[in-house]
Amino acid sequence: MSCGGYLAAIAALTILMCGNAASQTPDRRLAPDPECIGSIQKAMAQVALGQLAEAGENLSVALSKFGGRAGAPCAGLILHNLATIASMSGRFRDAEQLAARSVAALERVYAVDDPALWRPLMILAGARLEQGKKPAARAGLKRLREIRPEQPQDRALIHGTVASLLQQLGEHRDAEVEYRSALQAWEDSGRGETVDAVAVLTSLATLLIEDRRLQEAERAVERATAILSHSKDALPMDHSKLLMVRGALHARRREWPDAEMDFHDALTITERQPAVDASYVLQLLTSFTEALNKNHHRKEARKVDARATALRAASPSLAAVVDMSDLPARPKSVGK
Repeated sequence: MSCGGYLAAIAALTILMCGNAASQTPDRRLAPDPECIGSIQKAMAQVALGQLAEAGENLSVALSKFGGRAGAPCAGLILHNLATIASMSGRFRDAEQLAARSVAALERVYAVDDPALWRPLMILAGARLEQGKKPAARAGLKRLREIRPEQPQDRALIHGTVASLLQQLGEHRDAEVEYRSALQAWEDSGRGETVDAVAVLTSLATLLIEDRRLQEAERAVERATAILSHSKDALPMDHSKLLMVRGALHARRREWPDAEMDFHDALTITERQPAVDASYVLQLLTSFTEALNKNHHRKEARKVDARATALRAASPSLAAVVDMSDLPARPKSVGK
């Protein structure tokens, strides 16, 4: 993973926390089989606890049981959640296939531009991007951008999703426009001072850091920090991700003592959570190791690096993560 990709991955992980974008619950307009709903909710609870294999097994059983009886809505929702689990597990080919099947099932009952399709379309585009299928990923992005939800909170979620995918594609100018549109939509919905806006600000900051627009990135981080300081619905991982990005900003400036402190605090928060995305943990461990080495804390750096090595061995799909010092002087997308 390039270091541009490193920061873009943090943006994606952050933005997907917004509005519970990763998983999908049944749409009240369609009212699928109550047993189907119960199976999905049970699996979502297992995902929250990090029990991905168990959740996948239960959803597979539910798909065979309810897929025909409950019809396309239930099948589409189950397939989307299976795609989400596959993506979280690093099985991107499976995620792509499952998400495509989810979209096909949901299109039987929804219009092609209905907001109900944006979550599986998001997983579909992301899975293709992870496999290097950029033209196919852009096709998925085109579909996402054609969705026109009426509610500002739905617009905010879609803008944020499109922004994170564009950032991963290296299309920074368009990504920034989408991030700022997401922020405006959260303002329009009356949630401009909530953790929803913090997720967008944190992701926007990663893009600005990549582009070496460090003063702008600092302002985004400061605004996010101010919102979190008085937010009543902030979760520990909201604080961890913001600390991670602030640490990345310090690292870009070669402010290694401050970077080490932020990475340490972010890791401390993360270690207390029951289930955290493995790629985030690996990126955090890698960044913390780099800061420790820069501050000549070699013994502790070796311990943290050993943890990162063990995590890579346990999750081969996470093997390529780089140090913060490898950040390029200027991203290729700038100036295009």
